[in-house]
Amino acid sequence: MKRYPEIPQLEDAPDGLLESGHLWLTELIDGDLLRVQLRENGLVRFGDRDRVYEDAGSVPEHYGHAVRHVRERLDRETLRGAVDDVESVVLFGVATHRRQIEYDWDRLPSFLGVDVYSAEQESFRPPDAAEGIFDRLGLEPVNAVERERNTRDFDPDSYVIPDSAWYDGPARGVVIRNKKGGRAELRHPEFDEPQGPEPIDAPAEELADSYADDRRFEKIAAELRSRNEPVSFESLYDRTIEDILREKHGRLFHRISRRMPRGLTPWRKPTLDDANNVQQQDRPPLYNINIYQIRSSNVNHDGRRRATTHRSHQTRRSHTASWRPPSNQRPIPALCQPNKRVGVAVR
Repeated sequence: MKRYPEIPQLEDAPDGLLESGHLWLTELIDGDLLRVQLRENGLVRFGDRDRVYEDAGSVPEHYGHAVRHVRERLDRETLRGAVDDVESVVLFGVATHRRQIEYDWDRLPSFLGVDVYSAEQESFRPPDAAEGIFDRLGLEPVNAVERERNTRDFDPDSYVIPDSAWYDGPARGVVIRNKKGGRAELRHPEFDEPQGPEPIDAPAEELADSYADDRRFEKIAAELRSRNEPVSFESLYDRTIEDILREKHGRLFHRISRRMPRGLTPWRKPTLDDANNVQQQDRPPLYNINIYQIRSSNVNHDGRRRATTHRSHQTRRSHTASWRPPSNQRPIPALCQPNKRVGVAVR
């Protein structure tokens, strides 16, 4: 799958970006890159900036909302009808989950398309063509701030970063592109230096009350009904997890990420390579798992349910290749686990 090139800051932009022609300026979204490729067998393959995931179940959990969004909305037949080889096309977009900016998550799509690569043409499509492709495929393109602005009318030194279309505040910046493939970022001074999210330090019960509340259940139930999908415990459970991770994963996993050994992220299971990495660092890792188990006593037709939580133990282990998480655990750390001993009545 085609890798996406790093976008330089404007001061390091390629020669000729601002010399002639017309520019497209799009909002720079605070999220993570997601690559999308339709396979010949009809399945969708995903990748982040560095890795490709052969099945959707192996994608890190905080991408779950974006993966579901693309799988449900991508118009496969339109793509098949447009090209001879569907695998020759790679879509690039932003998975819009919480990093530095607190967007209006109810308005911001889970995935915004930013670029399209065609292996048949061995090039990225021009910005106007890419915007049209995403529209036809059922995926929303990233919002354009300005289209076809003549380079002679653009002065980066006096340019003022506009407000974001997705929350009440300034955009993180703009991406400046020409139709020859040149691109660069111009960031708002407020977001020049990357800053991690403020960590959450609260009891599990308080977090569940704050995040797994009736308002969230009702919102997700309404979305399901609008798509003519059944409202059930399973559908609410999966989407609630994805919704919370989208908005809060950086804050919930902040402490875990800092304590993980180099190369081991908090959303996948350890491997033999991780064990060797830990041994080279000569220190045992602390896995602060913090699994919040939501036990649902009732789900009614409106999608409301009462939830209680309890916190799992913290685990300190010597990391060896022979250790495996219990078979009933999802990749660590999962925000919630179903409690199989609690009955659920769906009315």
